[in-house]
Amino acid sequence: PNTNIKSFRGSEEISLIDVINLQKKMDSDIMILGEVNSFELANAYVAISQAGTKATFCTCHCVTTRDLIEYFRNAVLSTGTLKNEKDAEKQAANSINLDIHWVKTNKGHRYISHITEVIPLEEEETWPEDFNSCLLEALKRIATRRTYTTREIVVYEDGKYVFKNPLSERAVNKICANLSDQDKELFL
Repeated sequence: PNTNIKSFRGSEEISLIDVINLQKKMDSDIMILGEVNSFELANAYVAISQAGTKATFCTCHCVTTRDLIEYFRNAVLSTGTLKNEKDAEKQAANSINLDIHWVKTNKGHRYISHITEVIPLEEEETWPEDFNSCLLEALKRIATRRTYTTREIVVYEDGKYVFKNPLSERAVNKICANLSDQDKELFL
C-alpha cells in the first residue's frame, strides 16, 4: 500500500535510458522493465537493479538459470559496460535474485516449472601460506570461474509443487528489510 510504483515506456522521442534515469529521480520502489529481448535491455536491467530500488522485475526467454545469467553477462560485455567476463557475470548474478521459470505445454497450458534462487558467491580473500598450496589454490580459482551458485526453491513434480530448499540467508534478509514487524513474524 505504501509503495511508489511508476510506469513508463520508451519511444522514438524518449530512449529507454532516459526513462530509466527519470524513474531513478522519481525514487521508485519497484521497477518493472518488461520483456528483455535485446542486449541493450538486459544491460539496462542490470543497471536499474543497482539503482537502489526495493525490487526490479523483467521477463526473459532463457531455457535455464545458467543461460539467463550468461545472457545478462554477455549483454554487459557486449555493450561495453564492463570488459572482464568474471566482473560482468558477478553483476548479472547480483542483479537476478530469482528465476521463476514458466513452461508452456503442447496444449497451451502454462505453469511454473521451478523457482531457482541465484546466490552470488563471495570471493575467497585468504590464500594458503606455502607456495605449493598457494599454486594449487590459484589453479582451482582459475578453473572454477563461476561467481554464483543456484538453489532450487520450488519444483513442479508429478503434478504438484514440491518445496526443495529454503531461501538463502541473503534472500531472507533482503525480504525482511522490506517488511513490517508483523509481516516479518508471519514470513519467518
